[in-house]
Amino acid sequence: MPTSKIVAAWEAIELELRAQFPAVLESLAPPARATEIDQIEEVFHVPLPQDFRESLLRHNGQRGSHWTRALVNGADLLGVEEIGKYWQMWALVVGDSNEADSSSDVSEEIATDVIWHPKWIPFAVTGSNMSYVIDLAPRSKGSVGQVFTHASGSPGEVLARSYTEWLEGLASKLVGKSYNDEAVKSFGTPYFRWRP
Repeated sequence: MPTSKIVAAWEAIELELRAQFPAVLESLAPPARATEIDQIEEVFHVPLPQDFRESLLRHNGQRGSHWTRALVNGADLLGVEEIGKYWQMWALVVGDSNEADSSSDVSEEIATDVIWHPKWIPFAVTGSNMSYVIDLAPRSKGSVGQVFTHASGSPGEVLARSYTEWLEGLASKLVGKSYNDEAVKSFGTPYFRWRP
């Protein structure tokens, strides 16, 4: 059976972390159970993309990092339970007033007319509350499953057309050692510019 792109990306990430960032590797959690993922899908009322499910079945986020062993640019991967908590937190924060400033509604890829969308799935978060999000409700020029940043109630830029593309990009940057050397020295975890 051929190795999936998700498994191949994780194998490359794990190999590079072992060599360069062993504490980050140690923080990766064991696999989620399929039943845990099924339960969170019931909360979201939407199925997760297959590639993201497969990733959770490899590593159910990170444990014990608290951003000191963050996987990417100061962000810890969330496990299934934490994903649900962050999603519910945003649902409570926006409540009945979910409209964003209309002057910021400029994206043809992401729904920037709202602060939070119930079909946005946060999967990594920084200590300053910037999230990496899977978008299951893109606009006409976006892609279902695209990954974008979200900070303080504002969607940022699309980083990848799918979770697979995002994870492969992370693997490529780690293998290519495309680090921000100063940030790596300061924090001891992988930091790099996402876009060239």
